[in-house]
Amino acid sequence: MLEVALPAVMVTQLDVSLVWSAGMFVGNTVLVIAVQVPLVVWLGRWHRRSVLAASGVVLAGSYLGFWAAAGVGGDTGAALVAVVCVLYTAGEILYTGSGTALVIASTPERLVGRALVRWQLSTGLGMAVAPAILTGLLAVGPSALWLMLALTTLAGAAVVLRTPTGEGVRPGRRRSARRAGRAEGAAEMLLDGHAVAGHLSLSGRPLLETFS
Repeated sequence: MLEVALPAVMVTQLDVSLVWSAGMFVGNTVLVIAVQVPLVVWLGRWHRRSVLAASGVVLAGSYLGFWAAAGVGGDTGAALVAVVCVLYTAGEILYTGSGTALVIASTPERLVGRALVRWQLSTGLGMAVAPAILTGLLAVGPSALWLMLALTTLAGAAVVLRTPTGEGVRPGRRRSARRAGRAEGAAEMLLDGHAVAGHLSLSGRPLLETFS
């Protein structure tokens, strides 16, 4: 999301140097390298579904924070946006640390490959269409962009919370697990924001999922 939306916001709304955007990308990468592993390990004590839903709440909060911070304008607004990037990075780590692990744990062993294909397909589809969606929303106005991101992400979090995950499913319950897997995939399309409103990973690289 930040790869597409924030540089555009910096230029069109805040009218500041793109050095701000570059600094935010660097800061995001440094934070991911520094805290992702210990944070994901610590979160391993919590239910994966709860962590994934919590990531949606955190990400939605960061989108609203970007909206408010950008409204200040100038270098002060850019500095506030940089602060909100820390919250966004936290949500990104929560999401990447729980999403794939939840899919694997929720799917019967013989269907894991199929479920992972659906999961990655939804992410790839979202990355393909997000730039057009994000720039289109920004052309309408900042409120359209950030509110749409926040609302779709919260909707995804709600779907995750209400969907049985089927973790530890027994062979006789594979049909319900498949339904749960399809619902999880739909929730990912919203929560990730990749497809509907564009939550793009800053780094564009595979991130760690270490929940056992």
